[in-house]
Amino acid sequence: GGCYSIIKNSLGPEFGGTVGLMLFLSNTFGVAMYILAFVEVFMNWNPGKILGDDCSFAEIDECAIGIRPLGAIVLFFLSF
Repeated sequence: GGCYSIIKNSLGPEFGGTVGLMLFLSNTFGVAMYILAFVEVFMNWNPGKILGDDCSFAEIDECAIGIRPLGAIVLFFLSF
């Protein structure tokens, strides 16, 4: 529905498919950016409890749990 449906019906399935693919890719990258932003804020919120007591704001990359694994956990829980 929405804009995709109007474009597909007006301009044909070839152009509609291209627009649909671009909408899919933009949503995919958008979700990835939102998850990374959430994880960064979550890690900076209280890094001692989440990442271990030896982590500070400047050493986030050297902590036991990095941004990518925590992002994968968030994505896993969002998929339900």
